[in-house]
Amino acid sequence: MKEIDVVCGAIQIDDKFLIARRSKGADPGFWEFPGGKVEQNESREEALIRELKEELGVDVEIIQYLCSIDDSRENFVLHVHAFLCHIKKGTPHLEVHDEIKLVNARDLYDHKFQKADLDILNQINQLMII
Repeated sequence: MKEIDVVCGAIQIDDKFLIARRSKGADPGFWEFPGGKVEQNESREEALIRELKEELGVDVEIIQYLCSIDDSRENFVLHVHAFLCHIKKGTPHLEVHDEIKLVNARDLYDHKFQKADLDILNQINQLMII
């Protein structure tokens, strides 16, 4: 079975988190923390910075690693590595998503995420309690 390393960024703006709704490709209509595939000879952090620039047009600072999850699909496994980020420069805009919004940590659960993303939502909520 094919294995794919991907990264996602939980971008925190004040006390909220940026989420994006997929418009096409795999999983349209699902909400996610933006990111993408880790390319060969690229660190996870480098991949996340590149992907968020491509998908949202922003430069980010990675604050900390949050968690990793495995999302098993029909023909492959996604190894998802989540990081907490802040925007250093730029304003998020739509490039590959059809909607973005800022949501309080506790309200993340009200959005349609992939089941495997629950661990990321839990980690963010735990972080916000501290």
